[in-house]
Amino acid sequence: MKTSIIILTHNQIEYTQHCIKSIRNYTSNLDYEVIVIDNQSTDGTVDWLKQQTDLIVHYNLENVGFPKGCNQGINMASGENILLLNNDVIVTENWLDNLLAALYSDEKIGAVGPVTNSAAYYTSIPVTYTTIDEMHIFSKGFNVSNPNLWEERLKLIGFCLLFKRTALDEVGVLDERFTPGNFEDDDISIRLRKSGYTLLLCQDTFIHHYGSVSWKENLNNYSSILSTNEQLFMNKWGTNSSSYLIDLDLIEAINVTTNEPLNVLHIGCRSGGTLLKIKNSYKSANLYGIEKSIFEANEAKLVAKVNVDEPSNALSEYPDNFFDVILMSDSEKFEEIEVLVPDIKKKLKDNGVYITKLSNISFYPNIKNILSGGKPLYGNRFFSYQEVFDLFSDEEADFDITLLKSELNERARTEIKVYSEFGDANTQILMETAQFLVRVKTQNHVKQLIKDIFEGYATEANLQVINSKSVEELINSFDDNENTVNFLNLLAIKNLELQKYEFVLPYLNAAHHIDKNDADTIYNLAYVLNLFGDNRKAMEYLEKLTNMDEEIQSLYQVLYEKTAGLKNIVRRIEFSIEVDESVQEVLISIRDGKISEDDLMNVINNDIINKQSVLNILAVSFYKEKNIELCLSLLEKSYKLDPKDEDTLFNLGHILWTLKENRLALHYFSQIENRDLEIASAIEDIQKELQTT
Repeated sequence: MKTSIIILTHNQIEYTQHCIKSIRNYTSNLDYEVIVIDNQSTDGTVDWLKQQTDLIVHYNLENVGFPKGCNQGINMASGENILLLNNDVIVTENWLDNLLAALYSDEKIGAVGPVTNSAAYYTSIPVTYTTIDEMHIFSKGFNVSNPNLWEERLKLIGFCLLFKRTALDEVGVLDERFTPGNFEDDDISIRLRKSGYTLLLCQDTFIHHYGSVSWKENLNNYSSILSTNEQLFMNKWGTNSSSYLIDLDLIEAINVTTNEPLNVLHIGCRSGGTLLKIKNSYKSANLYGIEKSIFEANEAKLVAKVNVDEPSNALSEYPDNFFDVILMSDSEKFEEIEVLVPDIKKKLKDNGVYITKLSNISFYPNIKNILSGGKPLYGNRFFSYQEVFDLFSDEEADFDITLLKSELNERARTEIKVYSEFGDANTQILMETAQFLVRVKTQNHVKQLIKDIFEGYATEANLQVINSKSVEELINSFDDNENTVNFLNLLAIKNLELQKYEFVLPYLNAAHHIDKNDADTIYNLAYVLNLFGDNRKAMEYLEKLTNMDEEIQSLYQVLYEKTAGLKNIVRRIEFSIEVDESVQEVLISIRDGKISEDDLMNVINNDIINKQSVLNILAVSFYKEKNIELCLSLLEKSYKLDPKDEDTLFNLGHILWTLKENRLALHYFSQIENRDLEIASAIEDIQKELQTT
């Protein structure tokens, strides 16, 4: 059975050469042919292709784009399988064997694709390799065929797309209306699924993808084409790229363990991407959807039982206590959520879960847009944290709220810090939060809550209720001190795990007040204080123990090294005693994570007299170790201590100059009053560089 591998080229000869070489190296055991369609390359690609005797090549006199070029290759192909492959790909060991195994595992599978390091639509995975040799070592261990890692998808990405020829013959080749490229893979994915075929993402197969190298030459043109082709796609199907989104936040929040089939409803299911992902995770789940868009609903019906209506009307058609999980997306598209929430809760079973995301009115881009006279972003329904809390607060359900932050640029983060000065400790956090992820669990009454947490079933929803109560009220729930102390320690640990730091020390202090000799409480206090940077107080607690087990001794040793041990090392640097060896000890301890920047600064601030001298010595050493971030951080602290210190000014200027931050470098160099020839020359050179830029 032959596979026809079709590759389009338009310049980028080196990528093409690497791609072809990898195919030859890792596909030799299979029957295949390589068909290259050259779209008017001018960089030597044509001459190189003419020298390759094992390739079938067609030379276009103009750039006909990706869809038409692929179709030319398909028409030339003689294989039973058609594989569209970008020329900026490097294939790996077992790549095609694995893809073929998945493709022919069922007659209804029409196309498959691999995962990679760089691609759209949840196709990329995190990788740590830094060279192609390392990549091949990684992929050799990764590419082990495993049907459990085949995941059904709504669509596959065209950087590497393997079809059965019979499936293509049935649905047709790529739609050339999407020339020069983009959305042709979305389009053929839809046609395959509407014809009854299944698409698989093979998470047991990895290839390397450099990523759209031809498009990178003209990003503005790429953006324009993307927008144009998305409109063409919408005109054809009534959907767009957002229709196929998979809401991983909602899925991860389900967190249900059961061997029984789950009944799952997704309100605002769009084309069914999230429901299909749930099906891959919960194989026996029964899937239901509610969607207002008839176009999206028709696609989602290939995945689930979908009702096309407003949620309030659609919900009335389901029996009460029916669903294990109800998800809701795009709440702003529907009627008032305040009206929907009671109806949704009625449809949930006991201990059922309702999960939704609500837009945060305090999100900084919204605030900035409103202050500028514009409209809020992302729709018209927004909620404050208190409104969300009030909406879901009742005695019939427990809930927790997770803050979903969004990527913000440096300017936005700086502006947020300025605005935060007018609020409280939570202002900055809320302004960085785009949405609230709310998880509601029904029928988990407060009277059962303490028992659940004590037995290890603590969740954020449970803690939300517990943390809202006073410590005195919690203590009164227990009949004896031993259980109370154990429970308070457990609460502290659970809050620490969930990063609810403001509750940790109050619970531990209350436990210590009840029993000042409890070793677990003392250890936990020391551990948390160490985590919060108060190493000295942590040591004071541990020194109260008369007997230390191995775990406590280990923590004590860590604290000693961070305080007394580190203090001695830094003092040697201060007094020029074995400076190189002492600096090296600090560098290694920082690198190995034994001490933090905060630990180092605590010692310098509390135990060192010549602070700036030590800061400059360490900063230069970190610079040599290429730890630029820590180097600049130490120099900035030295600058705040004395803005006129010339060693600090010189080091800041010199290092920033090497980092091409010329204006900042000049700013610091210019503050040096006693300038020697080296500094004067540096200032002159920087000024010349600034004039030429």
